[in-house]
Amino acid sequence: MTDKFSELEQAWSDGQQKLAREQPTFADMQQTLEQRKSASRGFQYGTLAILLFTLLSLAAFFIYVAPVKQVLSRIGVFAMLGGLTIRVLLEVVSMIKLKKISTLSNSRENTNNTINFYAFRVKTQRLYSPIIIGIFTLGYYMITPEFLDNLSVNMVLFMDISYVFIAIVLIYVIRKGVQTELQNLREWTELLQELEGN
Repeated sequence: MTDKFSELEQAWSDGQQKLAREQPTFADMQQTLEQRKSASRGFQYGTLAILLFTLLSLAAFFIYVAPVKQVLSRIGVFAMLGGLTIRVLLEVVSMIKLKKISTLSNSRENTNNTINFYAFRVKTQRLYSPIIIGIFTLGYYMITPEFLDNLSVNMVLFMDISYVFIAIVLIYVIRKGVQTELQNLREWTELLQELEGN
């Protein structure tokens, strides 16, 4: 009987030790938070680099290669460059919000900063980005009449049709990236809330 009791006691003790080893420590949670923050920061830097490159390339194109003269075309260029500029500014604001988050703190203020950052990213990706893409697309097609004056019909048709396919691919790639980032941010927020509860 004593042997059975000792075996049961040992099994219980082993189970408790295993459970304690599997429970994430505060340091483990902080490391996970830092990884999430780093992944989000990397996504933002990549997005900002692409947006700035696109903005500067288009600005240079319309200044040096194909300066448009018609009013409708100028409005189109303004819509394209303006939309991209607003998107760049949204990304910069988002990066500022990210810097306010500390992975070393589990305070309520830090959790609120994280939730505010998450809410801003969701709004940027789900509301502002589609509107900006719509304005950019409208601006792109507003330039078509002037392109028809200077290029062949086939070339303009090719450009306009190509834009549709490029836009579809870009929207798909952006959407996949956004879903990954939002999942990451959701997990990050939940982890911070768990830390606050500890």
